[in-house]
Amino acid sequence: MKNLSREQNRVAMFDLVEKYLVSGITQKQFCIAHETSLVRFQYWHKRHKEQQSEQGGFLPVQIFHGKQKTIVGNLEIQYPNGIILRLPVATPLNLVRSFISGI
Repeated sequence: MKNLSREQNRVAMFDLVEKYLVSGITQKQFCIAHETSLVRFQYWHKRHKEQQSEQGGFLPVQIFHGKQKTIVGNLEIQYPNGIILRLPVATPLNLVRSFISGI
């Protein structure tokens, strides 16, 4: 990513972080696959997380069905007041929407 402006570099690295967030692999594995330094990636991952906190936005969620990956665990919604709602991944989408629309 040489010869990029500061803003272009930030955008490129944030795109890379967002790809990592839905990848399902470790940071180390991701960095090897994308030929980037782990330390550099962790720096941008931290910056991305800080920006998301400042914006109060949502992080992308990717749920797989069928023969693709099966995700086990909980869906977590954190409200601005700090309350965290944990739902099973299999929670119907309309119910998840109702919890989010109240924000």
